[in-house]
Amino acid sequence: MRVQRLVDGETTWTVVDERGVPVGVVDDFLAYLQAIERSPNTIRAYAHDLKTFWAFLRHEGLSHEDVTGEDLARFIRFLRRPHPDVSVISEDGAARKASTVNRVMAAVSGLYTFLADRGTSEAGERLLRQARLARRPTVALLDGIPKRESQQQVVGPRLKPQPTPLTVLTVEQARAVIDACSNLRDRLLFTILFTTGMRRGQALGLRHEDLDTRARTITIRPRPDNENGARAKTRETRVIPVTTEVTRLYLDYMHTEYGAIDSDYVFINLWGGDIGRAMTDKNLDAVVKRLRTRTAIEGWSCHTLRHTWATLHHRAGMPIEVISHLLTHGNVVTTAEIYTHMDAEDLRRTLERHGCLEAT
Repeated sequence: MRVQRLVDGETTWTVVDERGVPVGVVDDFLAYLQAIERSPNTIRAYAHDLKTFWAFLRHEGLSHEDVTGEDLARFIRFLRRPHPDVSVISEDGAARKASTVNRVMAAVSGLYTFLADRGTSEAGERLLRQARLARRPTVALLDGIPKRESQQQVVGPRLKPQPTPLTVLTVEQARAVIDACSNLRDRLLFTILFTTGMRRGQALGLRHEDLDTRARTITIRPRPDNENGARAKTRETRVIPVTTEVTRLYLDYMHTEYGAIDSDYVFINLWGGDIGRAMTDKNLDAVVKRLRTRTAIEGWSCHTLRHTWATLHHRAGMPIEVISHLLTHGNVVTTAEIYTHMDAEDLRRTLERHGCLEAT
């Protein structure tokens, strides 16, 4: 079995067997995800996860309609099976982290929920009913009443992920990265990432119409047709403020380096290769690698700048709902789960501010 890339106006993915024939129910589900405008990256991840699930089913001699809750628990054990040189499962020794397992189970859950909603799978209906009963037995009284998507129960068990400390830079380190940029294009790009918390895909997808230098704003627009494949990862258009430094750098960049190049995109190839083509993730990765070498600051990525922006503003007292809006998160709960962590220094500053600890 393998994951097959399909291109028909828009890139999507499916799972095919050894004969190259799509797995019917998986193909239908992935086509549904495309129809409701899930990102190609999400569809690709779900395709790989469901390929793994189908490989497990074949190994166990099961049909997808035979699956029980106990089978899903064994599937998790299959995913977590430790490496050969490790005797017990731990977060370090497991083949897959808990967060990865939960992502795979989300794909499996989505598939069975889809099949149950279509009324074409007894297994889907059975697993959803078992999930509701396992979480709250009295919910059985509500069987048959349609539920909003946000209320749907997750099919199968989930693991509790180990908290992963966020990697953040100091202000001095972030500035060192920006100062190490050897051209205005890169300096503008990394200044935007550090001072707005924007995703790399949102930055690479920016077009000139998105920057308003008079109002000092950037409009983040979800576009499925970016030539470089950049994705905004938001369904809503958001307008965010930017600093005077960003607008100045943009104008200098356009006058000094961009010149007469005809392109809708802000960040383009200017030296070598296809001059005028929108920068890709690969182009940006090469820039990050050079900046790590120049600054001798290792272990950071563009997403580190996003975490740094959010963490600094949270520590400064910015309301979490404002941070969530500026980060273009779809739900403030997502923001709170990521950024309301407090390390020892955060706790020390809070105690000192309230007079509960002597300031050092």
